[in-house]
Amino acid sequence: MIIYSTEANSAPYSVAVADFNNDTQLDIVVTNSQTDCMTVIIGYGNRNFAIISIHSAETRSRSYTVAIDDFNNDNIFDIAVANSGTNNIFIFYGYGNETSYAFGYGYRPYSIAVTDLN
Repeated sequence: MIIYSTEANSAPYSVAVADFNNDTQLDIVVTNSQTDCMTVIIGYGNRNFAIISIHSAETRSRSYTVAIDDFNNDNIFDIAVANSGTNNIFIFYGYGNETSYAFGYGYRPYSIAVTDLN
């Protein structure tokens, strides 16, 4: 067994898997509810992984559930994170920018699911 650390006291909460860098190897994204960030861990296909980035969310965002899909139809995976502390869903687009969808005070989203409803 190999153990990878997201960082001290990060409180990992949710995990999703996709090929983020188009190398045909699965990569991992982890939300960290105590440190207001998510960690992307790149897979090399030989049971080895490397932490390549830690994306910060808003202060006190309490990042919980993560979902993967191509939200803007550019054929690149995007990452959506439910942030209960800041009452929003944060989307990190595969080409580097991000956006936030606010729900208003008191909604506290903890879960997120993805499907095409139309």
